[in-house]
Amino acid sequence: MRSSDRQAPAGVGVVVVGLKRGAVPAGLIERMAVPDFCLPPALHALLQREHLTEAVVLSTCMRTEVYVAGSSAHGAASDVRSFLREWVPGEPEPDDDATYSFCGEEAVSHLFRVAAGIDSAILGEGEILRQVRRAWKLSESENAAGPVLTPLFRHSLEVGKRARSETAISRGTTSFSQAAVAMATEHFGGLQDRSVLVVGAGAMGRGVSRALSSVPRVGDLMFANRTSSKASALAERFGGQPVEMVHLAGALERADLVVTSTAASNLVVRRSDVRAALPAGS
Repeated sequence: MRSSDRQAPAGVGVVVVGLKRGAVPAGLIERMAVPDFCLPPALHALLQREHLTEAVVLSTCMRTEVYVAGSSAHGAASDVRSFLREWVPGEPEPDDDATYSFCGEEAVSHLFRVAAGIDSAILGEGEILRQVRRAWKLSESENAAGPVLTPLFRHSLEVGKRARSETAISRGTTSFSQAAVAMATEHFGGLQDRSVLVVGAGAMGRGVSRALSSVPRVGDLMFANRTSSKASALAERFGGQPVEMVHLAGALERADLVVTSTAASNLVVRRSDVRAALPAGS
């Protein structure tokens, strides 16, 4: 039986618990993120908790939220907070003041705001809708989203699409990729003849590359990624030069602008790397 075919037990409600941006250091939010390969075990660990029957983990570089179904709102929220405290051993534990939680209609309303891009740092940004869908589908494939969360997330995608098609929310800069390129363009007064290094070939790296390709007379484009074939694919698609990670230091020296977006759990470009790449006396 598929998880979506199960019948929702009477009295089961929805709860969401997440980390507050601004209430915890940005670095901690990044380290609390659940990478793709950890999502299945994280979902199964959540379902082992006493009060949880379903779970979806929405984890990005900007947010970590856990949506669950359970018979006790207080117990479900407590179970999720316990999970978050245990997720990254050795890190300072996020206390209750560093998290938010909503239950019932408030949890539903929050998810709709997230899917519509209202709760994003960039109003109406488009990546979040794809991230919501991906989180739900992965949970469903792990039999962790069932008769409560599956229809809720399906409806949230419809809400997000309608918000973008029926309102002006998606006009202008609607992605972090576009925003990064726009900020760099403003800082330099244009990117004409500027050398740009893009580190990372995931969705964000591709988005940045796409945005850069539309900038008139942008200078040399360089692409670096842990998997060299992906860097080569970006270079071929957008016009540029692939860079082996072992040659990253040299690329940093040549670059006027560096944009990094990787799923690595450790730092790829360190402050010391940037300092070494700067001209003497800078």
